Amino acid sequence: PERRVVRYAAFDRTMFAKDATPTDAEIAKAYATNAAQYAPRERRGFTQLIVPSERQANEVLAKLRGTSAFEAAAKAIGRDPIAVPPTDRAGFERLTAKTVADAAFATAQGDYAPITRSGLGFHIVRVDSVTTSAGTPLSAVRASLAVGLTQAKEAKVSAEFVARIEDDIAANATFDEIVKKHGLVAAT
Repeated sequence: PERRVVRYAAFDRTMFAKDATPTDAEIAKAYATNAAQYAPRERRGFTQLIVPSERQANEVLAKLRGTSAFEAAAKAIGRDPIAVPPTDRAGFERLTAKTVADAAFATAQGDYAPITRSGLGFHIVRVDSVTTSAGTPLSAVRASLAVGLTQAKEAKVSAEFVARIEDDIAANATFDEIVKKHGLVAAT
């Protein structure tokens, strides 16, 4: 029977832990790169009415400011008001248009945004609710950012290490030379 001896040198990502520890600057950069994710968020709920002409929009808005109920004013012109559940600016912009969202998010709670035109018609928008959530500070997400950066750096450093070993093999280095050069421990 044939017998073989296998020599090998094992390594794992723990060898690269020192090189893979993210610096404070790298953590701050990752936080800044994803600033939108950690920024304060404002969500607003609306009731809106879309009419075909600016004249009609001005008439309805005048009635609404004269304490007429939104639903009654909409029914008077044969339309139904549209309730928009709390959403952020981007969500409301997708429903309407950028100009409509800009006007609605610049208006105080309980007030009517200036009449704005979109491809759908003229929008009369009442701001029903405004909720603001505080942003997430760097100190609160520092640990999770560090873990993610560490994993990414470990993967990069270990891939570079493997590439260096492959380069040595391509240059016809012996097993013993590679083990010595990279500080590995040979096993049989």
